[in-house]
Amino acid sequence: MTDVHLSLDYKAGTNSKFLCRMFKGDVSKIGDYSCDSNVDIVKSGIEAMSSIKGDADFILHSGDFGEHFALSHTSTLESGVQIQAYLDQFFPETPIIFSIGNHEVWPLQSQRPNDPQFKGIADAVSSIFTNEEYAAFVKNAYYSKVIGGLRILSLNTALYYGMNPEAAFLFGDPGGQFAWIASELDLAEQLGQKVLIVGHVPPGFGYSLPDRLWPMLNDELVNSLELPEERKGLIVGCFWGHEHRDSLRIGETVAHWIAPALTTWKDRNPGVRLYEFDDNDYSILSYKQYSLDLKKAIETQEYTWDLLYTSQEVGLTTLNQDQAKKRIERIFSDQEEWDQFVYLENGGADHEPISDYHKLRLFCGMQFLKVTDYIKCKFNQEEEQEEY
Repeated sequence: MTDVHLSLDYKAGTNSKFLCRMFKGDVSKIGDYSCDSNVDIVKSGIEAMSSIKGDADFILHSGDFGEHFALSHTSTLESGVQIQAYLDQFFPETPIIFSIGNHEVWPLQSQRPNDPQFKGIADAVSSIFTNEEYAAFVKNAYYSKVIGGLRILSLNTALYYGMNPEAAFLFGDPGGQFAWIASELDLAEQLGQKVLIVGHVPPGFGYSLPDRLWPMLNDELVNSLELPEERKGLIVGCFWGHEHRDSLRIGETVAHWIAPALTTWKDRNPGVRLYEFDDNDYSILSYKQYSLDLKKAIETQEYTWDLLYTSQEVGLTTLNQDQAKKRIERIFSDQEEWDQFVYLENGGADHEPISDYHKLRLFCGMQFLKVTDYIKCKFNQEEEQEEY
């Protein structure tokens, strides 16, 4: 689950101009596409997760628990406390791995290495940590957790975020995270473990150019996660949020899966996702994407989380880099596949048509994570279109 963006101030009948800064009239008690999630949506989503798979091996919570328009850090942390309370209620025995986003910090987006505010964020979700994990998070907001033969690395990629003003002054290896990733990968290999990567802001590019990591830090992160051929199977997958869209990207050796948000904000249906792993080698086999049709929920006054689709239904026989690459090729070579992708990335909600320009950005962004490679792809595609 990712991008919950819980608004504790949400009240039915309140004018959304004042509630969530996007004027669309009075909001429903069920929820509103122009606002962040209310308490009932969040509780129903986590309860649905419990009904779908109450005995999950672990839960990935990849950040942004605060509302988009929080007026204080206190209100942001209160959202985190409430979300964690629901997770503790419905998954009391399940390990939870939390990754910091760009909406846990204050001022919004702003953080630096060894930031004192990391302690307050850790305290908001403190029930998930061992003492060692808590200490690591308080220091630089990244840590690892071992579950069976799987080593899960929770990264702080929000530190590198392009809208983080502090990141403009960060060089080399801020917070020592790149060196830490390398040492954790080495340790996992020595111990015969596999590695799963989880974080908030993914490397690479989506629809919006400003909404990405700082270029040099982006490329350093990509380098940290791309392994030589002989180590190719060490990382089973990378899991991200932030973009509020259901999407994917590929590196040279690993697939990156971007889950849709649980929030209702910006005209998309909330979603939660269940991944299935092989018990022996921890390879990712498949996923099931569940969605809340908010328009229908407002009509029926009920929250119903339904299966939207499975990875097999979009042609993914497994979830490795090779299959992800083939999926991307189908999306951009077949109009029906493209239309299906756009429908699913919005959780089945009504959406505006995607312009050719933004489609081109997505074409390059899904396949080229490094800045120079992305720019070359975009330049070449634009030239081809002009010649045509």
